[in-house]
Amino acid sequence: TVLQRLFRLGTTTRATMQQEDDPCASPMPIEQATATPQPTSQVTTAMRQLPHRSQSCIFSSSLPNAPRLHAPDLRLTHSLEAPAPLLECYRSSQHPDLLSINHRTLVRLMHDRNRPFVIIDCRYPYEFAGGHIRSAKNLFTEDKIDEFFLKHPSANGSQVIIIFHCEFSANRGPTMMRYLREQDRQRSTYPNLIYPHLFLLDGGYRSFYQNNTDSQDMYDGGMNQYVQMDDNRFRTELHQYHAICQTRRREKKLQRCMSSRAISFDRVNADQPQDPCASPQ
Repeated sequence: TVLQRLFRLGTTTRATMQQEDDPCASPMPIEQATATPQPTSQVTTAMRQLPHRSQSCIFSSSLPNAPRLHAPDLRLTHSLEAPAPLLECYRSSQHPDLLSINHRTLVRLMHDRNRPFVIIDCRYPYEFAGGHIRSAKNLFTEDKIDEFFLKHPSANGSQVIIIFHCEFSANRGPTMMRYLREQDRQRSTYPNLIYPHLFLLDGGYRSFYQNNTDSQDMYDGGMNQYVQMDDNRFRTELHQYHAICQTRRREKKLQRCMSSRAISFDRVNADQPQDPCASPQ
């Protein structure tokens, strides 16, 4: 009857409302749930191309136009493409800006006939004459460095190993090594260098001599001897060469300072005599 149908409809409605309001009620059976419309094939493809929310769009490689910022994927710059050191080397605590080698590495290099190298002895001439490493060149001033390396630069400089040292490799050797690198930078287009492979003999001639005293073939003329810089027999020569080096160093420093100021000589009156001691404009 009509009354029975209305009673049944009211009962069903109240049961449904109670089920929706009850947080502990059982979920609706899957077969009774409203079917969710499935996306079309085009929408599905587009959604698959989107990055996951845990990924950054910048670092994602799934997007064709996104920049790749991972370090292994970066293109190497010229500074990273610099030639690798040709010798086993390290950076000492005394001169961390320079590549250093020990006496054992130098001995192995001297026995290797396939690698060209030059040894630069920056000690004073009386020290050099008292005994030096085989085939070493005695260059102890900036002028001698310019004359030997920079006046007529070598076409094969990038393949030559250049090793600097003085008595302890504490002052004179590192100074000449830094000077050559500085002048090389000024004459070359960065990052290129005429002589990229510069090394400092750690401990200097003293360390080499103490560890190779019996190896006469390591010294020119078999003179395995060691004359110290402050030897009392050469006190006069010491002051003479020390004064020469200090003077040349000051002159070179002044020249580098003047060249870095980029003075405009167009503003200088040509008719007015110039004072060589005047401050640069």
